[in-house]
Amino acid sequence: MRRCLKHIVLLVILSTLTTSCYFTSKQGLPKSPQMDQALLGMWETIPLEADQDKENGYLLFMEDTEGLIHIVAMEDYFRYTETYRGFISDINGKKYLNLKEIRMRIPTTENYFIVAYEIKNNKILEISLLNEGAMEKAVAEKKIKGTLEKNQYTSSVVLTASPEELADFFGKQKQTNILDKKLLARAKKIRRLPKFRNTNSRGD
Repeated sequence: MRRCLKHIVLLVILSTLTTSCYFTSKQGLPKSPQMDQALLGMWETIPLEADQDKENGYLLFMEDTEGLIHIVAMEDYFRYTETYRGFISDINGKKYLNLKEIRMRIPTTENYFIVAYEIKNNKILEISLLNEGAMEKAVAEKKIKGTLEKNQYTSSVVLTASPEELADFFGKQKQTNILDKKLLARAKKIRRLPKFRNTNSRGD
C-alpha cells in the first residue's frame, strides 16, 4: 500500500499533503562510487521564511556500510523523529539522495524517495523536492516509465524505470525544470552536538 509522504525529508519540513502524494521510484538512480564527505556530520535546520515560527531541528548524516548513507532527523535534546537509509547519486554534477525510511534497520517503505540537495560554501545544505507535476507529466507523456493513478481527490506517481533509464532522463532535464521552486529544507553545518537537557527532571 502506498503512503503519502507526510514528513520527509527529515523532520516535519514538508507540510501535510492533501491532494497528492510525493512520487516514489521502484529503483534509485545509479549510486555514486564515492561518498560525499561534505554531507557527513551534524546539520542544524534553518527555518525558511514561511516557517519562522518553527523551532530548529538537527540532521545527522553518517556513512553506513557499502557506501550507503544513514540519516537521523532529531528534535532538540536527541529525540529522533525519523531515520533514513539510502545512497547518493551524482548526475551531471547534480546530487540526489535516494532514501527509504527505516525502523531498526528495516525499511518501512518499498520504494525510494528521491530528493535533490546542494551544499553551498561547505556550510549550507539545501534540500529540494522534485516537482510532482513534472514527474506526472513525464510519465503521462511516456518520457519515463512509471504508473500514474489519479482520481478526484488524489494522484500518485510511481517510477518503474531502471537506474540507467532514470539517469538518462534526469541527465537530459534542466534541473530547475524538475525541482520545486520552494526549498524543502535549509541547514547549516555545526561542529558541536545539541546541548542535552533532561526534560523529565522534576527539580529534585
